[in-house]
Amino acid sequence: MEKGFSLYLGASGFREDQYTYMQTMSEAGFTVMFTSLHIPEENGGEREAVLKGMMEKAAKLRLEVVIDVAPDALSVIQSLRAKPTALRLDHGFSVKEMTELARCYRIAFNASTMTETFAADLQNAGVDPAKIEVWHNYYPRPETGLSRDEVKRRNERFRAMGFKTAAFVPGDKELRGPVKAGLPSAEDHRSWAPYAAARDLTDELATDLVMVGDPGLTEHSISSFQSDEARFRAEFDAELSEAERTIAGLKHKQRPDPARDVVRSEPSRSEAKKHNLQVFPRSVSARRRGDVTIDNENYGRYQGELQLVKTPLNDDPRVNTIGQITESDLPLLDLLQPGEKFSLCAKDRQGK
Repeated sequence: MEKGFSLYLGASGFREDQYTYMQTMSEAGFTVMFTSLHIPEENGGEREAVLKGMMEKAAKLRLEVVIDVAPDALSVIQSLRAKPTALRLDHGFSVKEMTELARCYRIAFNASTMTETFAADLQNAGVDPAKIEVWHNYYPRPETGLSRDEVKRRNERFRAMGFKTAAFVPGDKELRGPVKAGLPSAEDHRSWAPYAAARDLTDELATDLVMVGDPGLTEHSISSFQSDEARFRAEFDAELSEAERTIAGLKHKQRPDPARDVVRSEPSRSEAKKHNLQVFPRSVSARRRGDVTIDNENYGRYQGELQLVKTPLNDDPRVNTIGQITESDLPLLDLLQPGEKFSLCAKDRQGK
């Protein structure tokens, strides 16, 4: 998964904690950084110095930098010693200006304005399609993001034109104001965990580059991106037995023949048998989507099998429910591939 993050400039300048965040994200495998020169007019005189500091830090970390820029800010870009990798062009550029800029930078266009006719105009002007990227907007206001179907439809069309596609997922720590409701491209992703939204973009919605729109991710999300592994946060029953706790803490892998109703952990049953773990029955209830279950001794040779419930199921005295996956991680249930690894971790009181 090609992935990037966002940092935004402000009147306070480039802060040391932002550089620390850049280092953390770089170490986690993020290779692209996005920022914008749309700074309030009263800070316009400071933006060159602020951006210069950010660009020099990015160069040390070997990050590719994409800057959202309007025509009146080109002079700031040209004054930089450390140049950006790509420019995301705002309104106001002519095809001739875009062609000239494409000689020095990759150019990222707004997905809402890219058409076959415009693409043909660019190529007729001599712009190499390999230097063109198409980026979806992010949508700060709830209820205004794109549908997942629309993102997929557009991305498939852009790919057919030979263009790289990019879209945004929300953060889950520091959210950008003033709305502070996440910065996704697809509305459904606003309530999803960032890694789940990213997997959906790349696995299902024909997206080449995933960008975190908000300027902050939790340690859990950073770790998920770094390992590229589904790490389900779950609230576990307070009275787990030692056998149940041991099975839940295993490194799991979905079976190569995925079930319709549940995610089955391939190694859990054999590990339980190997270590003579006995799972005693407990009180039962109907199984909800996201429940974490373990088959108990009443299920015979299936004793110890851990499952994640994808569709609601009736109660079964042979199956213990030991926990519930946090809601924002639930979409990962449908994205796990045959044979894919996953793990479970206890969420804290804030659900992180």
